[in-house]
Amino acid sequence: LEGWTSVGFDDSNWTSTAIRYAATANNATVQMLQSQMFEPIQHISTRPPLKASTSPFAGIQIVAFGQNQAAVVRLKHVMCDRGTNITIQHAEVLQHPPYGPQDGSLDFTSNRNATATDTYICRGDPMGESYIPTFTQHGFRYAQISGLDYALNEQELEAVELHSNVRPTSSILFSQPILNEIQHLVVWSLKSNMMSVQTDCPQRDERKGWLGDAAMTAEAAVYNYDLSAFYGQWINQMVDAQHEQVSEFDGSMPNFVPSIGFTTPGAPNWQSGFPTILWSMLMHTGDRDIVTAHHDSLVRYYNYFQS
Repeated sequence: LEGWTSVGFDDSNWTSTAIRYAATANNATVQMLQSQMFEPIQHISTRPPLKASTSPFAGIQIVAFGQNQAAVVRLKHVMCDRGTNITIQHAEVLQHPPYGPQDGSLDFTSNRNATATDTYICRGDPMGESYIPTFTQHGFRYAQISGLDYALNEQELEAVELHSNVRPTSSILFSQPILNEIQHLVVWSLKSNMMSVQTDCPQRDERKGWLGDAAMTAEAAVYNYDLSAFYGQWINQMVDAQHEQVSEFDGSMPNFVPSIGFTTPGAPNWQSGFPTILWSMLMHTGDRDIVTAHHDSLVRYYNYFQS
């Protein structure tokens, strides 16, 4: 849409926004707004493709980036006619037996119902056009590009890694290569799932903040990153999601946070993410204030299980 980001663009025929919820004292779906007190999601690094794209089928290019990551694909100075639709699809692996023929195409199985697709409509700029998606991210190692009548080269696209910009605090190097590979996997798995809350996977249609997964990885996470602000805000959200005293489930936690409307208690090992992350923060920062601030919520949590 030409000029829509410019001052003076005529948006008089656009649909107006509407208030979905009216905040009332009894409306638990509306929380008090506050400024974001933790690291924003940002573009962190760029990664060129390993090699020029391959074409298993006519009109389709497969690009390998060599790293499974949470990212988007940026097109750079692409030549295309006005109205051309360039479609970018994302997947973690290539098609392989027993799930399909090993023909070089993408296997979208791990995406579940996520379309993981970005589409750019060309304006026909003779100087070339660049595009990067906004308000989205995908978990992928491979990209499938269609709509162009020529093969892109390595200079015309790149993967742009993005996640909450938490600060790395340590590194480690082993004499055994396999241990270095494991550490590499741990770091990429952690940071690819730090999207304002800690998710359990970046590629599929469901990307919730599962507490059980976070409980199992909290110690590794705080060894590798400064998560004082990131975990601090998430713990606040856990307390917001904790079942209230008027409920028969008083003190219990949901399986994931934000709980987005689910009102039943989570599985015990998933609920344990709340005390486990608090404990990890205490052990690795020495900051007792965060535990003191949530003392009452911890008491209610343990009372729930004892009852």
